[in-house]
Amino acid sequence: MDRPRTVTANFAWDRYTLTVESPWGQAEPPPGVYTNDYGTPVSAAVTNSPYEIAVLATQLVCVGWTGTGSAPASGTDTNTGFFALTNDAAVSWMWTTNLYLKTTVSGYGTVDVASAWQSRGTTVVVRVYPDYKNHLVGWNGATNDCVFGSNSIAVPMTVARQIEAVVETNGQQ
Repeated sequence: MDRPRTVTANFAWDRYTLTVESPWGQAEPPPGVYTNDYGTPVSAAVTNSPYEIAVLATQLVCVGWTGTGSAPASGTDTNTGFFALTNDAAVSWMWTTNLYLKTTVSGYGTVDVASAWQSRGTTVVVRVYPDYKNHLVGWNGATNDCVFGSNSIAVPMTVARQIEAVVETNGQQ
């Protein structure tokens, strides 16, 4: 130093990003990239799971998330809880699809699978139990690609379906 000098130091908070990804539903915060100061407590959540698309008899269900950076690595619910943003982080929401299977009986009897949401890609076996002095005549509805047994039907859940067991009294044809 050969003379007086003025030195100014400028400091800024370290800032990091939180990236939120979700193909479905309502995420909080919504999908996008958010910049926050170092150490800011953040969380992410899905607020409308399951999400139903009634016209398609389809249900989208959030089954958890995967995280990177300072986000929790994974979870199986719809809320990450709070975590401190200490480096760039990402939360990706994971979803699965359910399809509605409606089961009915025409005539006197019951089926062992009630109408309900079923996981896409599974095969549901529905058995019919005709009342005394009744028998199964056949199956109606969306039976394409189904496999028929003596008193059952194996229903591949590739689309929403309505399946009806047709039962008649013995002696009627």
